[in-house]
Formats: sequence, structure tokens, C-alpha cells
Amino acid sequence: MKQRFWLFKRGNVYYVQDSETGKQQSLDVTDKLEAQRLRAAKEEAIGQKTLNLAVGRAYLAASDPSLVTRTWNMVMEKLCARAKKDTSRERNVREMASRPFDFIRRKKLIETTAEDFARVGSGKGLHQPLSAVPAQSGIGPWLAALASARSRVLAQG
Repeated sequence: MKQRFWLFKRGNVYYVQDSETGKQQSLDVTDKLEAQRLRAAKEEAIGQKTLNLAVGRAYLAASDPSLVTRTWNMVMEKLCARAKKDTSRERNVREMASRPFDFIRRKKLIETTAEDFARVGSGKGLHQPLSAVPAQSGIGPWLAALASARSRVLAQG
């Protein structure tokens, strides 16, 4: 198998370069052994996509067991419950109950794709951007991505 990623050092930091695209990416490590391990993982990831998904789920389950089973409906309920004002809570409940969110309502977070976000974002009838959720809840980045995708799609159409 031809090596796809080449390891090199710039300053004290190791990088990889994709031999097919020419794209360079920092590994954010200064230890050569750790850099070699990350490069090997990238090589392995190219050839074993299905296995990598299963391994990724195992790692996620080890860090947060509920993450692999959490659905968007759980996220939406938590978002609605966190609203401080009654009006915000009512608006969030109304937004989350709207039809565009049916596309992801029962979907697990880790199975969500960019296409899912675009599908939700293309739904008409969404009035307000999603409220910010504290980072410690673990759902803020997902909701920020959803809100960003929805805004881009609405701006295009």
C-alpha cells in the first residue's frame, strides 16, 4: 500500500502532508513517536472506514457513555428546559416542534451528517436562531453547527 501521508517537522511541531491533495496539516505535537503514531492512524483511517467508525464510537462511549445513544430530541428538550425566560422557552419549544426538525429528531448525534443540517436548515418557517447553550452541557457545539448550517441555507434561498 502506497504511503499517503508524509511526516515532516517545521520548527518544533510535526506536520503531515497528503500526497494526493498536497494539503498540509499540523499534528500539534512535538514528540516524534507521537507524530508517527498520528500519521499511522491517518493512514489506517483511509483504508478502514467502517472499522474506524466502530472504534470511534468505542472511544466516545469511554469518555461519555450517553453520547453514543443521545438523540437530537434529547438535545432539543434540554435546550428548551434551559431557557431562563418563559417567552424564550415557549419560542424554543415552538421552534423545536416545527417540521424541519423532524428530519433529525430521532437521529443520534454521532450519526448526524452535514446533509442532515442542510435539510433542517432549508426548512421554511424557522424564525429565530437557536439559543446559545453553555459549552459544559456538551451540546453547544452541535447546536452551533446546526444554527450555522441553517443560517447559510436560509441566506442562499
